[in-house]
Amino acid sequence: MLCLQDPDMFWDFITLRPETTHQVSFLFSDRGTPVGYRHMNGYGSHTFKLVNAKGEPVYCKVRELSIVM
Repeated sequence: MLCLQDPDMFWDFITLRPETTHQVSFLFSDRGTPVGYRHMNGYGSHTFKLVNAKGEPVYCKVRELSIVM
């Protein structure tokens, strides 16, 4: 039983950080469970730094939105 983490560590992490609590409550709700892939929006977690022709940095985030009506 070496190198086992405390099973309460996961819930401690969630309850001690408001942004994590918000994300987990979103995931465990009906809104976080899509009907199928056609109804699922995608949000990237990384921001990319692109450089335009003038040498100026431009920041970009990837987001996919479903347009199912």
